[in-house]
This record gives sequence, structure tokens and C-alpha cells, in this order.
Amino acid sequence: MLRRQHKKSRKGCTECKRRHMRCDEQRPTCFNCIKADRLCSFSSEPYTRSQDSTPGSEHRSAGASPSGSSTRAQATGDPDAVNMLHMELLPHFSFDVYVPEFDDSLGRPATELVLKIAQEAPFLMHGVLAMSARHLSITRPEQSARYLDQAFRLQTRAIELFNATHDENSREKCMARLLLSSVLGRHILADVLRDDGLDFPSFLNRFAQGVRIHGGVKAVAAQQDWVSFGD
Repeated sequence: MLRRQHKKSRKGCTECKRRHMRCDEQRPTCFNCIKADRLCSFSSEPYTRSQDSTPGSEHRSAGASPSGSSTRAQATGDPDAVNMLHMELLPHFSFDVYVPEFDDSLGRPATELVLKIAQEAPFLMHGVLAMSARHLSITRPEQSARYLDQAFRLQTRAIELFNATHDENSREKCMARLLLSSVLGRHILADVLRDDGLDFPSFLNRFAQGVRIHGGVKAVAAQQDWVSFGD
């Protein structure tokens, strides 16, 4: 009797091949790597929307795609380049999403304040975009992997920029650092509580990371006399 052949993908990421797992080949990070918090080999490749398309769409003309400009922007090597996804994430940010227990009447002015400060602090702007992407990964489950990947990328870049400006002690930078630390704390908490089948030791590791981040918020707050800010 003939045995059914198991169809394997020869284009899967390195991690899935090494673990003999079926890879969905989703760019820029496959679902298996997102779920296991691994660095996917696809993430080092230029990301274009055509890579997420179905096999039948590979024969479509690139010039017929309305997202050609955003594709070029996403494929750029500049980590701070603005693309269409960033434009989607920015207006989605709301302080109510970031701190849902906050008083509703203060949500809008708080959102405006955070965005105003973020305009002068790129690390905070990346943190804001990361939070928006994290929230959209929940509210739009059909695109969860895409938004989660962007959330992690933006969060990583926010931390890099944060570390690069750590010696700037102006009042504005101190406020931006406090806000970013708070945003990261919320982001980590969301990751800790994410139900993706982690075993208990892995959950404890995530929880410990969250505790360290929240400890950093307290350390940043202690660096500045916030009462002297006036307004």
C-alpha cells in the first residue's frame, strides 16, 4: 500500500526547519516563532506585503498593487523610516487603552499630552506605536501575528533609542522617560498575561521580566522632582 506523502515546506524559517515543525512562512515572523518568542530568520529579510499573499497571487504584477509605496517603505533598511503601518497605528493610540482604569474625563487630554511629548522624544513615539500595535493584535485577531511582530519591533527600537538618550536630563526628557517606562511596563504585563500555552517556568520568566520593568518605572520617577514641573 502506498504511503501518503507528508507535504513539507522547503521555504520555512530556520527555526521551524531545525525543530521539524510545519512553518506557515508568514513574513516578517512566522506564527511558530511569534508564539514561542523566538527570533525568526524571516525577520532579517526585507518585508513586503507580497510575501503574505496566497500562492496564486505570486503571479500578479507588482505594478498593479495599490500598496507599492508602503511596500517600499517597509523594505527600507532604516529602522526609523515611517511607513503606512505607522500611520495606521498613530491615530489608534488612546490613553484609555494604555491605562483603562484612568478616569474617562481625563483620557483625551492625557492622550494629547503623551502624543505632544512623543513628538520631541522618538523613543516614546516608538513606545506609543508599539502599544497601539499590541492592542490591535487583540482587537483584530485575523492579523494578530502581523501586529504582534510590529509591536515587538517597535518596542525593541524604543528601548534602543531610550538607552541612547539616557544621559539627557532635561525636564522634557525625564517626563518622556517616565512615560516610556510606564508604557513598557504595560506592554510587558500584556505579554505576561497572554494565553499562548506557555509552561509554568516560562510564565514565571515573563512575570519576572515584568517585575523588573515596573521596578525601572520607580527608578526613573525617583530621578526627578516632579513637583517642580509646574504645569
